[in-house]
Amino acid sequence: MNNDNDHDHDDGVNQKVRLDKMIILLAKSDSSDNNNNNDEYSLEIERKFKRSICTYFIQPIQFDFINIAELGELLSHPNQWSGIILTSKRCIDALMMSMEPSNNRHLLKVVQFFTVGTATRTYLLDKLSIDSKSPSGVDNLYDHIQHYLHDNESSILLRYIAFGRQTAQRIESKNMNETNTKIVVDEKRPEHKIMLEKWLNKNFRIKLSDNRIIVGIFLCTDCHQNIILGSSLEYLNDDDEDPRVLGLAMVPGKHIMSICVDEIIPS
Repeated sequence: MNNDNDHDHDDGVNQKVRLDKMIILLAKSDSSDNNNNNDEYSLEIERKFKRSICTYFIQPIQFDFINIAELGELLSHPNQWSGIILTSKRCIDALMMSMEPSNNRHLLKVVQFFTVGTATRTYLLDKLSIDSKSPSGVDNLYDHIQHYLHDNESSILLRYIAFGRQTAQRIESKNMNETNTKIVVDEKRPEHKIMLEKWLNKNFRIKLSDNRIIVGIFLCTDCHQNIILGSSLEYLNDDDEDPRVLGLAMVPGKHIMSICVDEIIPS
């Protein structure tokens, strides 16, 4: 007869068996099951590696914009400027979201667009059928626009849409024009996300309910509170001096008893 303690022991054994395999993380937004063995990617990986690797699905990081309404109001008057700078694909996503309520995308046809990088330019062309001038990076933006103005013998009032304040500051530091007006599209920064970012690349020492200890570099976590470690080692107990190399490992949240980090983290 099995009891709860036997069941917990079985879970621990099964978890240990699972850690014997190398784990591949697959970030897929359409996968609701962390262990979807029928997924085409999972089946292909198992076929090639003969089941020596198991797949674990996680949701990709998602971003939320916090000032879309303000951006939409400013973009509804495109005659107020003649140039817009887009620094990433997410800027274009914000641009599209801000224009959706009024469906005034056609108004943007009168504006000269500058995009940073070919990927951003291609994305803008694909999503809005708008071609743009494209420098190779933010640091080349000033020279690129200066050449454009010189070649066209004109001056333009520039506004730029930059995703994140660091990118905005880099553009602003170029002093392209005293009349520049900026729109910074920012994202929500939940406290738990800020804390997780502070933990990135920190050395974790995790003690499990079966007394095993997993030591490794923190990479990420998931919605089930499992922790993903890189370059990890497994110790059978506190006195074990001959750890087993795991490499990339998923540590199950429900079996974690304690976590020590290589620096003090505020609670």
